[in-house]
Amino acid sequence: MGESVFETDVLVIGGGMAGLFAAIKAREKGPSVTILDKGYAGKSGSTPYGFWYVVNEPDRGHDLEQWIEYVSTLGEYLNNRKWTEIVFRESYDRYQDLVSYGVEFMLGKDGRPQTYKFSGIPTESVQLKKRVFGQVMRKKAKSLGVEIVDRIVVTDLVKHEEKVVGAMGFPLDTNDLYVFQAKAVVICSGGSAFKPDGWPVSELTGDGDAMAYRIGAEIGGKEFNEPKSTNAQLPGPTMGMFLWKKEESNWSSPGPRPQVYQRTW
Repeated sequence: MGESVFETDVLVIGGGMAGLFAAIKAREKGPSVTILDKGYAGKSGSTPYGFWYVVNEPDRGHDLEQWIEYVSTLGEYLNNRKWTEIVFRESYDRYQDLVSYGVEFMLGKDGRPQTYKFSGIPTESVQLKKRVFGQVMRKKAKSLGVEIVDRIVVTDLVKHEEKVVGAMGFPLDTNDLYVFQAKAVVICSGGSAFKPDGWPVSELTGDGDAMAYRIGAEIGGKEFNEPKSTNAQLPGPTMGMFLWKKEESNWSSPGPRPQVYQRTW
């Protein structure tokens, strides 16, 4: 077992959409940036399954205060209202950033981004082209000189005099210990709410939360998460149900006939 030490200005833990975006923005300011991901940055976690991106655009008649109030009411006022406002107020600029990186959005017949709005909900989303934008952002990050280290499991944050100064972990392919020293550490390790086994992002195990908790770091932005449900008849295929074709099944037992689904690809 060997030990390797690396230095960087900004260390980003997690290579999903949030981690890649954080790395790009940090690198644009000049410092060296390193991303660590236990899978493959751009394809890990929830990133491949992100379809919608909420954009508040006043020119389209969106009411910012209504959007903020909706989130606050729905969350029983547990959310950080200031951060909620920042997310919505800056959402259009961030959308423009993504477009400039080459991220593709689904377009309607008029050539404008295709939007979607759920009934009874004031927020409106543009639709991302499925399962490709993570790779586009990875390419953008690499073009700026961001160092990407895939297949490394980060286990602990390193603290010195009450300040986080790095992280340590091990690569999946060896028994070595990797230590990363950094001036700033950004954790973008995804949501850690319950995901059933059939949900393809069940690997979001709360690693970042656990690392922060162990050293007493303050955790923010976790007011809301995205748990997923399942059911007794179909305990597995919760994600991608729209990719499954419903068929009739042979059912002779009393009670309602279960719905049987078959993959369409």
